[in-house]
Amino acid sequence: MYNTERYALTDSHLKVESIFINEIHKHTGVYTFPFHKHDDFLEISLVIDGEEQIEFKDETYHAKAGDVIIKNKGLLHQEEGKSNEGLVEFSIGISGVQLEG
Repeated sequence: MYNTERYALTDSHLKVESIFINEIHKHTGVYTFPFHKHDDFLEISLVIDGEEQIEFKDETYHAKAGDVIIKNKGLLHQEEGKSNEGLVEFSIGISGVQLEG
């Protein structure tokens, strides 16, 4: 499921750019989303079920159900689910996020 509608939050410069759910069933095999980046929004993901590896430029992280992953705007990353375990992940893309410094 993928939704590309954009939502503006009231009295805010934040915008929800995308909302999507990745659901890979156990019988599907290995899930791989090759290296990519989002130039216009940061991505916040919640692993709902299963496990995956997230690879950044020089580091690899293991994420499991209950983990939250934040991928900054412009950060090159790749995701791979563990074979035959299935994966359910909810992600949201948000633009306009800036922290001082």
